[in-house]
Formats: sequence, structure tokens, C-alpha cells
Amino acid sequence: MINEKKVIELPRTIMTFNINMSLIPKEMNISKEQLSLAFEIIYDKEYLFFCKTKEEFRHWAKIIGLGCKTYGVFCFPLEAVVKKSRWRVPNIIYRCIGFLKTHDAINVEGIFRMNARVGRIEEMKKMADDDEDIHFDEKDTCYLATSLLKAYLRSMVEPLIPYEYFEYYIQLPEGNVDSKKFINSLTESHQDTLWYIGEFLMEVVKNKEVNKMDETNLATCFGLVFCDNPPSLGLTELEFTKKAIQSFEFLLRNFKYAFSDVKKRNIAQGIEPPQYPAFQPLVHLPFDILIEQIKMELRDIKKSRRMSATYLTDKSTRRKKVGGSLSIASTTSAVRKEYLKTKYKKSNGSFADLSLSSKFGNNRPS
Repeated sequence: MINEKKVIELPRTIMTFNINMSLIPKEMNISKEQLSLAFEIIYDKEYLFFCKTKEEFRHWAKIIGLGCKTYGVFCFPLEAVVKKSRWRVPNIIYRCIGFLKTHDAINVEGIFRMNARVGRIEEMKKMADDDEDIHFDEKDTCYLATSLLKAYLRSMVEPLIPYEYFEYYIQLPEGNVDSKKFINSLTESHQDTLWYIGEFLMEVVKNKEVNKMDETNLATCFGLVFCDNPPSLGLTELEFTKKAIQSFEFLLRNFKYAFSDVKKRNIAQGIEPPQYPAFQPLVHLPFDILIEQIKMELRDIKKSRRMSATYLTDKSTRRKKVGGSLSIASTTSAVRKEYLKTKYKKSNGSFADLSLSSKFGNNRPS
């Protein structure tokens, strides 16, 4: 305990958005909206966290999600999901796009406009949240893959276009921000995921005479799932919708230039995703068993630290004669405390340097 407050070591915890409803007293009358802003931490017992706002939820879910073990992929930070995927892009994304490629989706009219059966979508979401390598059945359709893809993108605790970049994102159509510099300023996980999805969308556009999905139609389908309305900008929903769609359409129409560096890097690293299975399913143990395992680990660590401190104290103990009597003067070595260090990959540039200037101007070739 530090200052009489509970200390939770995040690397030893498990985070989940599948709330154990039995922990909530009936008299609390928790609404669906409140549950959508809640998450659970498994440590020496189950801890429920309820956030007051969507922004607060995103903030804590991102910080904690990057520092602990996670059950599932929906809602979690992109970097945490990528770590599980055994590739540079989330498993759920490269499997959905892989299915679309092998099932001639570019020839399906209105491919991203139609939705699949809700029940089947939920089954696939459960598969992903059970940390299995996504696989489709023979009877599944392209509409299921597109529906699952969009459902995952909507769930992301941080959109592919993060809040702090949105102000620059909506300036792309006006020419105030260079699109390549903008893309290169994102983290590599965001760059790679945007490129991988966009690369397939460009194949769809090439066949727009058949599928009826040009840049404008695709922007209407995807514009609002790649970003969210940052409260700090004070945009109305109508303003946000218009700007988000226009910006994504601009990105599609300038895709080759904007993602040229990202594509070059991905080609060098290999653009074929892992063969199935990319990984073995993560075994989700019951929470009560996990709690007991964590308790045992904590007891072992505490014992180990205590023994280490005793050893270091004994080793440094020396006798000194003081006033004709003997006293023990000991120098106790402090036992190091573990701190979580969340590492963020450095981006190739700063989003603060995107506006037009002599150094960071829009130098796109005409």
C-alpha cells in the first residue's frame, strides 16, 4: 500500500470489457450507457471501473489497455491488438480483407452498403474476443466480412485517425496540410492499418463500374468509422459528418501519394499476412482461477523481495564501537519498486508540424 491506497501492478493484471454483472448490486440500476463506459480489471480480485464520459473512458481504456494483459480485441487500443495478431495489422482486419479478396468482393454491387445477419456478426465478434484466429465458414458471405470489419473499426477505443490528429485531418481537402506528412506523422500501427484497408478499397474503386462503389460512396461508408468527433473542436454532428466524409474521400483520391512511404516500407517487410492459424487461441481461464494464480504470484514476489532485502541488509551490516559499547550500524539496500513504463513508438514526424510553412509545406507534386 502507498499512502493507504491500493496499488495494482498492471503487467500482472488482465483487462476485459465483458463485465461480470453479478458484481453489480441490483439496486444500482446500471444503464446500458453506463455499461458501455465500464471495464473490468482482474487482479487479486475483480475490480469494476465506471467512467463518467466517453472521453474519460477512452483515456483510461487506452492507458490501462497498453499496460496489462487483455482478453479480447474489441474496444482495445490498436497497439495492444496488433501485438496479438502476429503481424503489423490486427488479425480481424487482415482475415476480413483476405476473405473479401478470395471471394471476388470487388465484383459485388454495393459491397460495403449491405449488412450481414446480426446473429452471425455477434458469433464472429465472440470468436475475436475469445482471442481466436478469425476464420469464416463456407456459407459466409462478403457482407459478413465487411460488417465485421466496420464493427471492429467502430469499437476502437482510439480511432484510426486519433483525436489529436483530427484537426489536421479535416484540413486535407483544403490543401492546408500535406497528406503524406499527415500519414507519416501517425504511429506505424495506424499507418499500416490505414494503408492495408485503403489498398483494398482502391481495388474496389478500380472496379466501380461493376460494384457501384466509387470514392464518394466508400467515403460515405467508411468516413465515420475511421474517426470520431473530438469534443475539443466543438463541431456539431452535422459539421463533423460532412468534414469526416470529405476528408476520407480526399485521402482515397490521393491515396497513392499519401501512402507512398508506408507502402514502400510494407513491401520491404512483406505484404502477405500469416497463414492460418497465425496463432493458437488464448485460453481464457475463469476469473476465480486467474485471481488465485495472481494472488500466488504476488505472495511469491513479496516473499522474494523480503528475502532479498534481508540478504542485502545482512551483507551490509557492520559493527561499530560507540562509547565503549557495541552497536549495530546497518545500511539497508532499498528494494526496487516496479513501475509500468508504457512505450509508444515514435512517429516519423510530429502532427504539430503539418501546417503549411517553408519547412512543412504542401509540396505534393502536381
